[in-house]
Amino acid sequence: DVILTYTQEGNLKSKIIVENARVLSLGGDSRSLDERMGALKKVESQRTITLEVTPQDALKVQTSMQLGTLALVMRAPEDDRAPIVTEVGANQIDSSYGSRNQIQKQTCSKGTMRVGGKEYLVDCDGSLTQVLNPEEP
Repeated sequence: DVILTYTQEGNLKSKIIVENARVLSLGGDSRSLDERMGALKKVESQRTITLEVTPQDALKVQTSMQLGTLALVMRAPEDDRAPIVTEVGANQIDSSYGSRNQIQKQTCSKGTMRVGGKEYLVDCDGSLTQVLNPEEP
């Protein structure tokens, strides 16, 4: 499976974007796992893995590379079931994650700026909030 980890609206998430992709080669070596293990005395780290995917899944992978970090999760060859859970947010791992972000967003401000005669607050995440009445705090 190919997993994308990204931030959406300030929330960290991981999502399965491709399921059951078949590994065609590892580091350019297309021999079967049994053949590779028999020939190698030491398992070395490989930087390139070639997967067999549909054209749509290839586009998902390419687009996802721009959104966040990709990771591969290897399955047993006989495991072809669809996963029960396909997406997890950081708040499901740490229940205080969302509340920390909200508190930080409410209390954190980098400053103000003027554009076209309008005043904006610049939040720590770089987002802008228009000040409706500059006389009010």
